[in-house]
This record gives sequence, structure tokens and C-alpha cells, in this order.
Amino acid sequence: MQEYQIEAQKKAEVLVEALPYIQKFNRKIIVVKYGGSAMTDEALESNVIKDVTLLKLVGFKPIIVHGGGKAISSWVKKSGKEAKFVNGLRVTDAETMEIAEMVLGRLSKKLVTMVEQLGSKAVGISGKDGSRSAWTGTLPPTTSTQTKQPARSQRRSVQTSSST
Repeated sequence: MQEYQIEAQKKAEVLVEALPYIQKFNRKIIVVKYGGSAMTDEALESNVIKDVTLLKLVGFKPIIVHGGGKAISSWVKKSGKEAKFVNGLRVTDAETMEIAEMVLGRLSKKLVTMVEQLGSKAVGISGKDGSRSAWTGTLPPTTSTQTKQPARSQRRSVQTSSST
């Protein structure tokens, strides 16, 4: 068998294995938390976006909630400041908040562009957008692993459009 046939067979096997989950979660909203080291590797970033776009194409309604802590820290350092953390949480003064908003906005636009280049529609939404986005569901109780999330104004999400 030629190499491309083997690769195609592997992909088909993965899809057959995934079929029960595709059926179970079809038309369901799924949240993909994307951050950390996965955001610093361009090949991994591209694969994550391809996978999320595939989820959309097979019927899921993915929402990417992304971080950007490493990029924020890098830009804070470029501005001559030092990133400050207390018990693992970023201490954000007004100047650092401006940097964080700029960095997160750029990251959001980049992810939206990557999704759209793959043929799906996407929109970036900032936690600072206020009433333009509203959550009507119930959040699960906070656990110790959830307490290190960025401030609400620092959170960004990319949502693929339901029109594709």
C-alpha cells in the first residue's frame, strides 16, 4: 500500500472510532480551553485550529476560550516592566491591563483569521465587551484548579459562527 493510502486509512479509522461521540454531541456547544505552551508552538496552534474547525464541520458548536499569559508577560517585559504574580495569580495594574487587552485582542484576531482561512466563520468576543455577549446558563462550582483563571476582562473567546 502506498503511503497516502495508509494515511487515508488511519484517518478513516479515527473517524469511525469518533462517530459515536460525533452523534452524541452533534449540535452541542463545546468549550475548548486553549492556552499555555500550546500557544507558543505554531505547528501545534495550527493543528488545534484545524481540529476545532473539523469539530464545527461535523456538527459541534465549538467555542475557543484562549489565554495568553506568556505573550502578556513578554509584552510587559518589552515595556520595561516586570510581570508580578501573587500565589500564581497575575497582579494587573492599569498599564499592564492595557498591555493584556492589546495582546489578547491580537491573539483573538489571529485565531479568528486562522479559522476563517479554513473556511468557517468565526468571531472574537472579549470579556470586556459587556452586554454584547451574555451567558444564560449556570456555571459549575469553582474548584481549586479553576481559581487561577485570568480576570474576566482578560478572557477572550473565539466562537465559530452557526451559519456555516
